[in-house]
Amino acid sequence: LTQRFAVENFAVEFQLNAAEITWDFPTLDERYLAPEKGVESDDAAVVQYAKTTIAEESNPYTISRSLFSGIGRFLQYQKGTSASPSAVAALTSGVGSCEEYTYLFVASLRALGIPARWHSGYLYLPQEHSASPYLNEDGSISGDEIRHVWAEVYLPPVGWVIVDPTYSYTFINGDVTQKIVDWDKFAHISRYERH
Repeated sequence: LTQRFAVENFAVEFQLNAAEITWDFPTLDERYLAPEKGVESDDAAVVQYAKTTIAEESNPYTISRSLFSGIGRFLQYQKGTSASPSAVAALTSGVGSCEEYTYLFVASLRALGIPARWHSGYLYLPQEHSASPYLNEDGSISGDEIRHVWAEVYLPPVGWVIVDPTYSYTFINGDVTQKIVDWDKFAHISRYERH
């Protein structure tokens, strides 16, 4: 049995203004604030990390941006990090794959009373995934190699906003090494096409 998929995707971009984002959350499913396997929002270390990372921020939008930036600078990417990925494991080890980045982001938001959820699926980046191991011998894309996990945060009155906290880059200038956060992954998804 061979399955073949054709995928059409669209760009998503939110125009967000902190002054318009409120704490007026509608009645949502309680699970978006509750701890769950891998998303230990009630863990004391996660709660402390979240509070320390946001510093004096008090708006759900600026809190989300602070956590996005903080996690991007804190964690080092390592594919297939853990057999049991979790926010606590990421916080303890300082390394993670997309799952750990996302679980720590979601757990931190929930710990601060901001609804968040995670999703899993696929991420195809033509400039990165156009060769082995991402392509099969017949030229089709290997789904196993492009599996991905990302988050959504609820920001009233806008609603669910997509965030992919996995991406940051290391910039080296002489003796100075600095991590740069990819803000293109906050409230934004580019449209990718396979030619």
